[in-house]
Amino acid sequence: MFTDFIMSYVKEQAVEQISKKIGIDPSLLTGQWGEDAIGSLVTGLFRNSQKEDTLQDLDNAVSKDHDWSIFDDIGALLTKDEEWGKIVEHILGNNKQVVAAFLSKKLGISAEQATVLLSFVAPLVMGALGKKKQETGVSSNWLKDLLAQEEQEIAKKSDTPTSILQILDKDGDGDVDLADFLAAK
Repeated sequence: MFTDFIMSYVKEQAVEQISKKIGIDPSLLTGQWGEDAIGSLVTGLFRNSQKEDTLQDLDNAVSKDHDWSIFDDIGALLTKDEEWGKIVEHILGNNKQVVAAFLSKKLGISAEQATVLLSFVAPLVMGALGKKKQETGVSSNWLKDLLAQEEQEIAKKSDTPTSILQILDKDGDGDVDLADFLAAK
């Protein structure tokens, strides 16, 4: 599973650096924070992969712009949080605030701090996808299948952002909008 794979590379030193940059106690970044942050991003990617044009864009990004090198110096993530924030926007779109609010409440941090945390995790998720793509050299459909498997694993955990997005996304189109609230009635 991605979470275990990614978290195995986020060493204690990186956790301290990330918590210092965000302005939170490092103890808040132990336990399930990675699962929640990574899970929300994988769910966003899975939902995006359901649209063929978005899947192709994702496949191109993974193939050209994201690779394993991000794991060589995780501390370098801290210098590009605005750049990485754009990845979060692409992945979560309008759901970014929902996920940030969830992480904020769960970790006892501000929504802004949760958004910054997501911006550090997003390139790790994309780098892990890039590594898988490089190792296998397979098509975008494989990427869609991989994301579907990961999303299913994440969905097994009841308190992840996946569950929140599924609850809010009543019409199943991948975004939370007025149609979802109308479908809920």
